Amino acid sequence: MEVIELCAERRTLLKKKSKRLLAQGYIPGIIYGHIDEPIPIQLERRAFREAFKKAGMSRLITLRVKGMDEPHMVLIKDIQRDPIAQVVRHVDFYKVAVEEKITAEVPIVLKGESPAVASGLGILLHSLEMLEVECLPTDLPPEIEVDISSLKEVDDAIFVKDLKLPPGVTPVTPLEEEVVRVIWAGEEEEEEEAAEEAPEVEVVAKGKAAKEGEEK
Repeated sequence: MEVIELCAERRTLLKKKSKRLLAQGYIPGIIYGHIDEPIPIQLERRAFREAFKKAGMSRLITLRVKGMDEPHMVLIKDIQRDPIAQVVRHVDFYKVAVEEKITAEVPIVLKGESPAVASGLGILLHSLEMLEVECLPTDLPPEIEVDISSLKEVDDAIFVKDLKLPPGVTPVTPLEEEVVRVIWAGEEEEEEEAAEEAPEVEVVAKGKAAKEGEEK
């Protein structure tokens, strides 16, 4: 598996002063978790963007802080963005202990082709896109592949209990939770039509009730 590395520096501009970093192309962040005390850091925006593209929220990153001898094995735990521009304003990194299990969310990726969908009888309803798992940090998979070629009929489904997970990885998400199902091709349209009609029915009902109140 590819090792994802990211370099950072200790941050001296804290709190409101960290706005200067954003203007200079840096992102303020912090490392916490299995560490003596949290370390405020700053990292280049471009470097973070490249690392995040590969790691997402579910792959380990080797984070090297300038001036520190040992790198930190971390997961990205939280990203704060500007509500309007959606620019990253702060990143939380969680330092893991290699010998201790962690819980993390891993993306579910559908593979193959469903015969029921290929025939035009149904469409896929992908209900669960992230699976929460427990494992050692070094066993954390970048994604969970789900083969949908077994979905041959409308209403066929795959649940968490049906997933084939790598050794050492156990699901935290309930086993009975649905991952993907084939629904009838017209079912989604019917649901949308019902949702569009519901407000009108409600308005008519209110109008009728108001009218009856006036008559009384």
